[in-house]
Amino acid sequence: MKNSILVKIVTVIVASLFLSGCLNDLFEQENKRFQDNPKIEFRPLNQVVSDADVDDFDPSEPLKVQLIGEQRSSDLSVSFVVDEENSTAEAGTHYNLVTSSPITLPANASVTGPIEIEVIENSVPDGEVVELVLILQDADGVEAAENLKTYTLTIEGE
Repeated sequence: MKNSILVKIVTVIVASLFLSGCLNDLFEQENKRFQDNPKIEFRPLNQVVSDADVDDFDPSEPLKVQLIGEQRSSDLSVSFVVDEENSTAEAGTHYNLVTSSPITLPANASVTGPIEIEVIENSVPDGEVVELVLILQDADGVEAAENLKTYTLTIEGE
């Protein structure tokens, strides 16, 4: 009986020691700042729209370019291009880029204004899909993050 109680007490003490270490990590505030060279990214990376509902295409998160790292003290000109090799959507047929490249990331800011893309109504045959692929280019001293530099807009025909 005494061994059973002793085992329970030791178990509670050991468990408490393990949990106290986890709790310290939970409440410790570490420096969560990005510590690498600054990068830029598209945000979001992909969106889907029906060509029958283009009037209702008001994405909850408009396409923007975001700075990863400390804000800059001067404007940054950021360019993007249509990936002709991987895009199946055609400019003027399926979409129009309302916002032209380059765009400006303002000084002391982390995101650009929205990049507007007009989807042309009923431009894709029913049941078919086309994609517009944009690629973010490196900017003045700021590299486009490799896995975050491609944006895809999928246009579904309905």
